[in-house]
Amino acid sequence: MRLIQSLIKMLLGPPDIDRAKIAGDVKKLVDALDYQKNAEIRQKAAKALAEIGIPAIKPLIGVIKDRDKGQDTKDLAVYALIKIGPPAVMPLISVIKYSSVPGFEYAANALSEIGEKAIPPLIRVLYSKYSHEQKGAKKLLVQIGKPAVSELIRVLEDPKSWTSKANKAAQEALVEIGFQAVKPLVANLKKVQKVGKVLVKIGTPAVEPLIAGLNDRNSSVQVYENAASILGAIGDSRAIKSLTEILKVEVQSLRNKAAIALKTLDWNPDDREKEAIYHVALGNWKHCLKYRGIAVPPLLLCLDSMDPKLSEGTAKALGLIGDERAINHLTKKQALIEERLKKLQEIVSNWDGYKVYMDDESGGRYYQQERDNIFRMREEIKTLNRCLSAIEEALQEIDKRK
Repeated sequence: MRLIQSLIKMLLGPPDIDRAKIAGDVKKLVDALDYQKNAEIRQKAAKALAEIGIPAIKPLIGVIKDRDKGQDTKDLAVYALIKIGPPAVMPLISVIKYSSVPGFEYAANALSEIGEKAIPPLIRVLYSKYSHEQKGAKKLLVQIGKPAVSELIRVLEDPKSWTSKANKAAQEALVEIGFQAVKPLVANLKKVQKVGKVLVKIGTPAVEPLIAGLNDRNSSVQVYENAASILGAIGDSRAIKSLTEILKVEVQSLRNKAAIALKTLDWNPDDREKEAIYHVALGNWKHCLKYRGIAVPPLLLCLDSMDPKLSEGTAKALGLIGDERAINHLTKKQALIEERLKKLQEIVSNWDGYKVYMDDESGGRYYQQERDNIFRMREEIKTLNRCLSAIEEALQEIDKRK
């Protein structure tokens, strides 16, 4: 039948593309894509279909799905769909939802070439409950590459994605995009939780941008901490120099992250002062005793921490060392803790004697929230009391050695 149709077309002569275009005769133009005797006519037909636009989309999709059409004909249909652009995106996405569907590769190529304009609808497909649809969208977003990175990162920070497979699909796409995704990911270290996991999987290509983040003095503490942890997980020795510099900063949480990363990298300090700083950063309080006075300055930095558990360990170490330089610092910390304890105990005491009865739903939530806050305050009181005891014992130990 197709042979007969081809013979009829030959007898009728070449199709008049200009007339078909003016008439909006999509069928005649689509048929002209298959006119084997003249490549110029075929190309002209493809351009005409692109100019006609939306009415040509469905027939062009039919061409790329037709098993009997040749590659050249399908390539021309893809060209026309690319030129039509955004209106063709959703019909093309319907083809790529199943990799077994005829025309999958041609539709995928068209979407990849349409590029940035295809990204938003492809991102929406990531939220599909059907894994085959997610897989097709993810593959195309990887092909589009760098332009898709910012939208994929938005999926990571979208709470709706945390309970769906969309988050995992976005992570996998970013890992496959690789180096081109690194800088935008590093720029989002502070606000997106899953970024670190992606950067660890990307691995070596992420090392230099992460080191640059550590060396940037305008970065936030959280960015420094995340970068240090990721570098440790990647395990690249190029990070050692920058991580050892972080050990000198005043923020203990940051020093701790750097020290843990250095431990992962099997770093060995080359002098006793660095050793002392390293062990203090790790919170190895018992190790501090052998360094004596050398360990006191980094320990005093820890004592100023807002974390009472950290201050407790530091106070115990300072008591064991018995250095008089710690007395003023311990006394100031003692006063601050006593002041905080007084405030917390007053709040808890007042709340214990107050009964709240709420009938409406919002009031019930408020009551629950208040109760949770009081529970946290009681736990903090216990921790602060332990810290206070450690400080008092440390001061007694130092006094004995005078």
